[in-house]
Amino acid sequence: TDWSYEYDTRGLEDGSYMVSARAYDGDRYSEITSCWTYIENPNTRPTIDRILVSPFPLLLDGETPLRITADVDDPDLPTDDLLVTVDLGSIDGPNNAVLYDDGSGADSNEGDLTFSMEFIPSRSLPPGSYSFIVTATDLKGEKSSATEIIELYSEIDIDVEVPDGPLTPGREYMFKVAIEDDT
Repeated sequence: TDWSYEYDTRGLEDGSYMVSARAYDGDRYSEITSCWTYIENPNTRPTIDRILVSPFPLLLDGETPLRITADVDDPDLPTDDLLVTVDLGSIDGPNNAVLYDDGSGADSNEGDLTFSMEFIPSRSLPPGSYSFIVTATDLKGEKSSATEIIELYSEIDIDVEVPDGPLTPGREYMFKVAIEDDT
């Protein structure tokens, strides 16, 4: 009778291992037989497949949250665990904010490998393009990172004074414009 046993080696460090076996026929055990084998696991670094930011661009009103979502894959799953973080230092946020895949907060589905979080940038930031880095780290310390850009803008109020009376087509008019920017 042929027997086999499968063992998942993905959690082992690369190197030489002794494999030992013995048989039992219901009455007694055989001698132990051993052999050496070398295990070399492929690069099992997690990958960041896609980063989404919304809304894009983001109005700097001090109320609208920036939502960051990262689709991550790891060949070692389900035996591995992932930590996904984002460095929001460029927009005065935390340097290692955690994105979650637990179905709570900004994350809608637990365990779907889509990690999410929300952050409300300060309205005192200057409008412009900002980059941030998302990093996925597995239990073995293997990492991958990806960079994304977010556009931030401020809303300004513009008051225009229009001359009294009807406007005549083809005639040039001068308008007085006042711009108020409270940032």
